[in-house]
Amino acid sequence: MVFQISMLHHEVFEYLMKRKSQDQDFFFRPRIVDRDNRLAKGYWFLGDDNYLSVSFWSAGEASNKTPNICIEITNKRETRVILSAKDSEGTIPFLQETANKCTGYRKINKSAWQKNYQGIDYLAHLESFLNEDKPIIDSLIESMDPPGVGFLDDAFHEQYVGRIIDQRAKRRQSFNSKAPVVRKISK
Repeated sequence: MVFQISMLHHEVFEYLMKRKSQDQDFFFRPRIVDRDNRLAKGYWFLGDDNYLSVSFWSAGEASNKTPNICIEITNKRETRVILSAKDSEGTIPFLQETANKCTGYRKINKSAWQKNYQGIDYLAHLESFLNEDKPIIDSLIESMDPPGVGFLDDAFHEQYVGRIIDQRAKRRQSFNSKAPVVRKISK
């Protein structure tokens, strides 16, 4: 069954914001560039009509404008993690070590690995990734200091996540202003 991708963006954003409210040191990477006016469509993360992609670190691929490490959720609610260093050869040893230390990754080419989750419970898969893989990845970033890979911070959160929060408020306000006015009729 295919789901409206904006609903998945909404649910993932809500889940991540709830996690952020419980852990102020938790950061995630929403859509940074608003190509094709996707924020107005409710596309809070990278992706298109078929998938969304969310990351928790600052690194990214310049060639295809995607993060080196991301979790993707499709409109069929399939979930996978992608580790990719197509244009950053210096990042390959770090990603190789990540694939070795975390379970379930398979090499898909010389600079990319992928982990597929079974089933369609994408929020459970996201939680599993955050609880199991992310701590390992964080530790590897600290110990290996891979080129171009780093942690997000409060300033990033305020700028980019804050923009999404503002955009969501505008969408709600726009929706509410289009709702019919219901008047109570007194007897």
